[in-house]
Amino acid sequence: MEVWQHKQLKSIEHFCDAVERLPQGESLLVEYAPDEIGMDTVEQFKRAFPWHYSDTQRSYTQDKLRKHGNRGKTHDFAYANRAMRYFGYDQFDEHRQKPNKLICLWDPSLIGDNFGEHNPCLVMVKFKRKEKYLDMVAIFRKRDLCRRMIGNMVFLSLWLNENAVLWKLKPGQITDVSMETQWKKEDLKNLQKEK
Repeated sequence: MEVWQHKQLKSIEHFCDAVERLPQGESLLVEYAPDEIGMDTVEQFKRAFPWHYSDTQRSYTQDKLRKHGNRGKTHDFAYANRAMRYFGYDQFDEHRQKPNKLICLWDPSLIGDNFGEHNPCLVMVKFKRKEKYLDMVAIFRKRDLCRRMIGNMVFLSLWLNENAVLWKLKPGQITDVSMETQWKKEDLKNLQKEK
């Protein structure tokens, strides 16, 4: 497993260098605080992959599903929907009341959650109180580093910030685990040229 610190997120150059050294399929653990993601990194990602950024934003912030699926697919999903409605209750609210509970976004008993278009990459989230701070652990089944990772981190930070306010705590660290990573050279070049 590869381990990154926040310095790999400070600039697109640092991020791309770290990605290029990471073998395909390798597991990755990244620790960072919401304010440690460089704004230039985020802006370059948004310019390189605008559709992916807006789709990630939708997934993390809207609890409703689109009527007509996702880019021709017959089904749609959103992480906010899975956390708040999909299983019949608001897992964020339940977790605040019973902090030992996990927020699960994947149901391995459902065929649609194992194959094809209804298969979520983010599978589990947990918030952990540490003194005056609220930390977060997020586990991804699979991660496209170039097209999704920076957007994922932005919106995980949003979830942490929002929950810290509700818990009356300060946002702490995010431990972000990808069980499997992937990336394409052309996507890396696309990120690098958006300077």
